Amino acid sequence: MSYHPQLIFLLLLTYFRITSQTSFSELDRPITCQAHDSASLNNAIDTCCKAGDYQSPSQVLIDSGVGIISEGPLIIPCSNIILNVTGTLKFTDEFSDYPLVDYLPSYGEGRDVPTEKSYHPLIYGERIENVSIVGSGVIDGNGGKWWREHFRKGLNYSRPPLIEVQYVNHFRIEGVKIRDSPFWTVHPYASEEVFVKGVEIENPGWSPNTDGVDVDSCKNVHISNCVFRVGDDGISIKSGLNEAGREFGVPSENIHIENVTVHPMFDNLSTNGISIGSEMSGSVRNVTVKNVTIHSCESGIYIKSMEGRGGVVEDVKVEDVVMNTVLQGLRLSMNYMYRRGRRGLRGEANSSTPHFRNIAFKNITGTNVLEAGFIVGLKQSVIRNVSLTDVSLESKLGWTCFSTTGTFANVEPAPPEKCFR
Repeated sequence: MSYHPQLIFLLLLTYFRITSQTSFSELDRPITCQAHDSASLNNAIDTCCKAGDYQSPSQVLIDSGVGIISEGPLIIPCSNIILNVTGTLKFTDEFSDYPLVDYLPSYGEGRDVPTEKSYHPLIYGERIENVSIVGSGVIDGNGGKWWREHFRKGLNYSRPPLIEVQYVNHFRIEGVKIRDSPFWTVHPYASEEVFVKGVEIENPGWSPNTDGVDVDSCKNVHISNCVFRVGDDGISIKSGLNEAGREFGVPSENIHIENVTVHPMFDNLSTNGISIGSEMSGSVRNVTVKNVTIHSCESGIYIKSMEGRGGVVEDVKVEDVVMNTVLQGLRLSMNYMYRRGRRGLRGEANSSTPHFRNIAFKNITGTNVLEAGFIVGLKQSVIRNVSLTDVSLESKLGWTCFSTTGTFANVEPAPPEKCFR
């Protein structure tokens, strides 16, 4: 068999034209689109979006040794794609580079500034499926300017999450190091089949509201083998705020958290380990927390709400938790904002009254704890069926309880009998 020389020349010319124009290398299916700078990153995403399928998702590669500064939001517009970061992806901190977007429908206002608009998330995708962010590299939110303006009250709109996906089915983040988020770091919203594995998140202890992962109205979520050194909650499970959250009506459910460490970068005792709420108006149910280590936090496990929220937190199991240097080991509070001088609504129970029930703690140990536990419900909404088993918290103070029912066995220090009626 022989080949015509002109045909070979045309094929080679076509190949070199394609690779020079799109700045990616097609290795095999699934194809890999390599990015070297901000412009080629967008080109790589566009190219890979045309090539992947569910069985063979395309891969956008930011290779080791490559540092990209994104000049605005990175939008993932398609399904079946992997963003593989083995280099560094850093985002601009120029506020004007981020367009304004509407507040989330389950909140009714911005979470940082109570206006109708928020800044666009740094990495964003919606109504897509089979999307992954993986690699051994760094995603840098460059959040310092955002934090300073927050403290100066210089922001007219809410700060953006670093990574946010909405209405996504099968979203995975694995292996990457994420740092300096302007606001919440990883925020899956109204999504299903979410996996966060082997991720390290670092935000300074003084950086405001920089939660590690905020699970928000999501179903079937697995978070494992992660380290969170953040400025607020390590993991927070949410489902919308007040009337807007109740109308949206999508709970967070089937949440599994395992082999996680929460330890702030600085021992400032201002962060929380694992929390549920206080934005839980769409309800939270069927949560399992297992094999968690918590250091130098304000609260180890914190379930929080207040009158006005509504919603139900139920069927929560927390076991095999080790704490060291925390102000409160276990905190369940329906009076979330009261200590800040803002009183919740009072009166008879109604649709805006929250409810907690069926919450079990087993094999919880702690050293250098100020207060073992704070479990406070409302007169019109008693916290029901709290179970404490094999709990040992070396604390200076014991337990504060009010409007709570439940049982305890082998608990040190032992709660007073009046704690559980």
